[in-house]
Amino acid sequence: MKIDNRGKFRAASLAVLALAACASPESSPGSGDAAAGAGGVADLVILGGRVMDPETRLDAVRDVAVAGGRIAAIAEGGVAGRDTIDATGLVVAPGFVDLHAHGQDTVSAKLQALDGVTTALEMELGVYPVAEWVASREGTAPIHFGATVSHPGARTKLLAGSDVGHSVMTPPGEASPFEFDAVYG
Repeated sequence: MKIDNRGKFRAASLAVLALAACASPESSPGSGDAAAGAGGVADLVILGGRVMDPETRLDAVRDVAVAGGRIAAIAEGGVAGRDTIDATGLVVAPGFVDLHAHGQDTVSAKLQALDGVTTALEMELGVYPVAEWVASREGTAPIHFGATVSHPGARTKLLAGSDVGHSVMTPPGEASPFEFDAVYG
């Protein structure tokens, strides 16, 4: 099956997700000979895309063959596949990390995946308490996630005795002598 250019965005998203799902330490650029399964044909070949892999520093137009759910080869052509995606003029990469992702829910993560994001991190305000936030995401997040610790959330817990969540702002006013001692000992 050949995917035509009318679905370039969808094809590019599929290409990125296919690489992200198939990437493994065993995957390495090859000559194309290893791309084939038992019959000499890969399950999927992403054709003619600009392949960018920071780990190997590859940045070139290549074909990417996927066999058995793994990247089997990255070659300059000559790789056959049951299904193909024409990625001409598109970037094919193992996935992108969003360091400043406000949407930390399942719907936002699914939309980020369509843009090729494989990891979304909340690194602006952060979250608090972290353990509870991580537990709420485990098993439900379609992409990798992470966050910094929320200074305002932790400070509110310490000074006000309130655990109001990760999006709280620091209470106004100067710290009392008791609050100062609680923070600085």
